[in-house]
Amino acid sequence: MAILATLSVRLARLDYQVPQQDLTISLRRIPAHPRSGFVLTP
Repeated sequence: MAILATLSVRLARLDYQVPQQDLTISLRRIPAHPRSGFVLTP
């Protein structure tokens, strides 16, 4: 629990950007998720 608490605080303070990506979701695939995933760049 202590590691999770520490990690959540560090992730909340992380400075990141979301580059242009294809977020369309195909409902024919299980599990349904964005085509390009979800990309974060620090």
